[in-house]
Amino acid sequence: MSRLVVRGRACADAWAHLAGDDALPGGDDFTVSVARWREQRRDILAHVERTGRSLGVRLSTDDADPAIPSGDIGHFALIVVHIPNAADGRFFSIASRLREQMRYRGELRVTGDVAPDQLSFMQRCGIDAFELEDGVDVERFVRRHERFYQSSGAKTSPDNLIRLA
Repeated sequence: MSRLVVRGRACADAWAHLAGDDALPGGDDFTVSVARWREQRRDILAHVERTGRSLGVRLSTDDADPAIPSGDIGHFALIVVHIPNAADGRFFSIASRLREQMRYRGELRVTGDVAPDQLSFMQRCGIDAFELEDGVDVERFVRRHERFYQSSGAKTSPDNLIRLA
């Protein structure tokens, strides 16, 4: 069982994450794999239009960087990047590209092998949600990196910076 932290707060996951050929849901916001998005884009968009539900897409670090056409980015309220191994830093590049080059403004979530000591770096790349495995102290995870030592990045409020003289 995993737990979700969104913008620094523990919460329940309200999204339905559809596997392979699961039927599109009528009453839930949902995510599909990037492969399914490419194959069924027109049908999925028609379903979203009919139901008024929000759409998300799931990527893996094994997908092309980031494997979403820039013209499609506005369709997604959530992008989930699965990290099979925390030592594989490609998810940092994917997150940066989504935020900086593609101007993605929705929720950007990582799942899988999320390493608590990489939290501040993830936040600096624009990742704002984390799915944590049981056994990780959520409060400690959130508090662990409340301040940045560098003056640039996602949190630029003076309250969140340690100023060096």
